[in-house]
Amino acid sequence: LVTADKANVTAKKVTFLVAAYTEITLGK
Repeated sequence: LVTADKANVTAKKVTFLVAAYTEITLGK
């Protein structure tokens, strides 16, 4: 359960970073 939780948190972080990077790239 701990490993799955860490994986879930990591996935959320990656999704957030990708979304932020995409927004910055498309914004400029």
